[in-house]
Amino acid sequence: MHIKLNKHKKLVIISICAVFSIILLSSILTVSVQKKPSIAFYNIPEQTVSGLQELLGDSFSYVTLNSSRPLAWELEKRAKPAMVITPSGKALQDAKKAVSKKVQLGTGILKDATSSIRELSIADKSKEIKALPVLSSHLEIAVQTQELKKAGKKIINSWYDLEQFAIAANEKSGTKIAFAGKDSALLLDILGAMTEAISGKQSYENAVQLIEIAEDKNHNNKAEFNGEETAKALAGSPDTPLYEAVRMLNRWYKEGILFPETFSLEQKTVQALMENKSTCAVIMTLDAHRQAAHTTISRYSSIYFPSNIPAYSRAFTAPVYFAVPLKNNRQVIKAALQLISVQSQEALSRTTGLAPVLARCRTPDKQSDDARYWVAATNSPLAGLSRDISLSESQQAALADSFAAMIRFGTF
Repeated sequence: MHIKLNKHKKLVIISICAVFSIILLSSILTVSVQKKPSIAFYNIPEQTVSGLQELLGDSFSYVTLNSSRPLAWELEKRAKPAMVITPSGKALQDAKKAVSKKVQLGTGILKDATSSIRELSIADKSKEIKALPVLSSHLEIAVQTQELKKAGKKIINSWYDLEQFAIAANEKSGTKIAFAGKDSALLLDILGAMTEAISGKQSYENAVQLIEIAEDKNHNNKAEFNGEETAKALAGSPDTPLYEAVRMLNRWYKEGILFPETFSLEQKTVQALMENKSTCAVIMTLDAHRQAAHTTISRYSSIYFPSNIPAYSRAFTAPVYFAVPLKNNRQVIKAALQLISVQSQEALSRTTGLAPVLARCRTPDKQSDDARYWVAATNSPLAGLSRDISLSESQQAALADSFAAMIRFGTF
């Protein structure tokens, strides 16, 4: 039977078909996007995220997790990604616990990494490699070379040298030591790194343990975290682990060689002070170092935190960014392994300015090469006090505020 349709009905049918075609195409595209393995970033600097995405390409979908909450919480409440990229510390421990038992990364894959990085990668009871190191940052002291020359100093080998240089620079030019003290995580990391340098790694680990005990106690008692009480337990007397570090910063503050506004400074403000030549030295991460204008940062020379402790006993604060495949996805595992190839390491070091984890690959400049060498010449690096503890952002802020008050007012 042949049915004749008038013009209006034909148009209606064509329109309906077009709508169904669009819906079908959208569904196909949606399924296609959903099929892309998901890679999540947790507490990774934006510049590093951009460099990793550029290298990994558009074969994956990307998501940034909320770093104000523990990674374990994020992985439990969200749909688990195929891979997460996270810094070392507590978050890395959480990521390793979430790895599927089916994931096999192979043996000998880190043979070209520096020994300290290899040790960090297999630092669990199973001795299996569950996470692949990709890049490392470093907590450094950037010293203004012109001020160093004015002060008649050639090199800084100790905290005493740094103090005497800062005193001379302040008297001659009015320049001071600065850091972004408004950043709670950075302040905690600085105190932890100073503690390792002055009192040793065991004191650092004691501080981590005390914080975890305090948090567990509060959690079990359903009590609010008390930053002031915890700060006192950590630095309130000579027998506490962070005492010497807090006391040193308090001395700098009283002597006027530390910016009085330090604890309200953000990194952008610190960079402005550097541009204006108002700082003789800046405590900063390698990530922050890379954000400074070349004309500004070229006036500074980077050094590691000095210590009387021999190098073979040191453990620098240098967070390492790890790629952790959580699912047994061939495409993701292949991409993760590719990240630690020589070609990828060199490309990532160029785009991010961070240090590669391989012992023998080219670096873009002296800073990234020095950071790699410093870590390679010492023990497995520390993630930083802010990353080695389970405190939320608000709890870290409460603790950092209490330390800031101790430093400013000497309330030990």
